[in-house]
Amino acid sequence: MPYFNPIGPPTGYYTPAGAFVSEPVTANNPNVRPLGDAFFNDITRGYSQKAAYASIDFDLIPKKLTLTAGTRYSRTETWEVGSTVGSFGCQLIYSPNAPNPCVNEPNDKDFINLNALHLDRTFPAFRSRANLSWKVTEDALLYYTWSQGFRAGGFNRTASCGCGSPLTSGPYPNEAQAREHGGWNPGLAFGARHPH
Repeated sequence: MPYFNPIGPPTGYYTPAGAFVSEPVTANNPNVRPLGDAFFNDITRGYSQKAAYASIDFDLIPKKLTLTAGTRYSRTETWEVGSTVGSFGCQLIYSPNAPNPCVNEPNDKDFINLNALHLDRTFPAFRSRANLSWKVTEDALLYYTWSQGFRAGGFNRTASCGCGSPLTSGPYPNEAQAREHGGWNPGLAFGARHPH
C-alpha cells in the first residue's frame, strides 16, 4: 500500500477551534496497525444494571377477584471508550504531509477518540404494572393487565450515515433531498425509551 501511511489509535483529540488536546485513549490494542489495515474499531462498551422489585396481591373478593400491583426500580449505567479510525486522512496522494504513523488527523472525521466524547450515561427508571383477575368459575378466568415497558439507552456504531446514503448531504443524485433540506446523521448515543 505505497499510497498510505500505517494508522494507529489517536493519542488525543482536536477541539472545534483546531487545538490539539493530548488525552489518553482506551485501547485493547494500542499498537500501530499493519500497513494493509484501512480502518479499525478498537471500542469497549459496557453496562451495569441494578434493580429492585415489589409486588403485592389484594383479594377484593376472596378466591374470586384479585388485584395485583407491582413496581420495579432500575438504574442502568452505560459507557463506551476507545477509538475508531479510518485511513482516509492517511492517503499520501491527497495528504502528502500525513504523519507516519498516521494518527491525530485534524480534518479527518474517521479519527475519533471516544474517550474524549465522555459517552457515559445513567438511566434510572420506575416502571409499574397492575393486574385484575376474576375467577368466574372453576374452569374460567378473566383478567386485565396494564404494564409499562422500559429500554435503556445505548450507543450507535457510528455518528455518520456514510457516503452514498440518501440521508447524507453529498454530491450523489440519491442525496439531492438531503442537500436541499439538510442531511441527518445519527448521534453516537441514544436515550432511554419509556413505552407504555
